[in-house]
Amino acid sequence: MSGTEKVWYARRRFRVWGSGLLATVIHGVAAAGGSFVGLATARGMGVDVPQLNLNQLGVVLLASGLSSLFAYLRRSPLPSAADDTKPPFPGNKP
Repeated sequence: MSGTEKVWYARRRFRVWGSGLLATVIHGVAAAGGSFVGLATARGMGVDVPQLNLNQLGVVLLASGLSSLFAYLRRSPLPSAADDTKPPFPGNKP
């Protein structure tokens, strides 16, 4: 495998890994945002639930995003540049 193919594979693997990481963090933040909307809806219907201010909401969103980020990193660690023997997707050929 030539040097340019190795660079292409490494960049492609990192791009796929990075997009998966970003999608996981967005999903975690969106789930926390959905919980906030659920609390606001319940409060609007007259149920006695705590109301979050913006600082508390920010902490919840940050904690959820970081939790998702660390879970993704544990499940799918940063791709190594040394593993350049196979394409990033099965069946992909340069």
